[in-house]
Amino acid sequence: MEQSTTVDKSPGWMNFAKGATAFLMGDYVGAVMAGAGAFNWKNVAINIAGIIAINAALFAGFGVLLGPIGLLLSGAAMGGIQLTQARKALVKKTKEEMVKHLPDLAQKQAWTVHEAVKETFDVYEKEVVQRMNDDIQGRKAELENLLSQMEFQEIDRDAEVKRLNVLDSDVFTQWNKLEFSYDNLLGAKS
Repeated sequence: MEQSTTVDKSPGWMNFAKGATAFLMGDYVGAVMAGAGAFNWKNVAINIAGIIAINAALFAGFGVLLGPIGLLLSGAAMGGIQLTQARKALVKKTKEEMVKHLPDLAQKQAWTVHEAVKETFDVYEKEVVQRMNDDIQGRKAELENLLSQMEFQEIDRDAEVKRLNVLDSDVFTQWNKLEFSYDNLLGAKS
């Protein structure tokens, strides 16, 4: 589908009339183009020919002619078909232009993309290293705490062993005194 590339210098009322005609005929693309000042009469003619062809086919096949609402609906259908074709043409043209310009753009932007990716990964690396260091420091503090608790418990164990040895010695001394006193008491009775 070929669009007119020249700008229409018609008065505003004429552009409005062209747009209204295109809209009523179902040429939505033409209506938009009329509003923008670029109008293609070919599309309106295609819509009119399409409506006449639909009417002729219905009359030949079923003996029925479309009324005003039917004409508007068939015009809308034709406009929808043209809109789909225009969309497909736009997508095709966009793909062609992208294929044409993408390698140059990629070459020009490669260093920028490289730097952006590098910067992103540098930030990520710093964050990961910081988290790993924090984790290592946390584990180190945990181990030092456990070590100090273990040493404290060992010191307490040593103190407890000494205390029990002193207690054992005191009990043994008291036992000996008690036995000596008992022996003296038995010896005095005999």
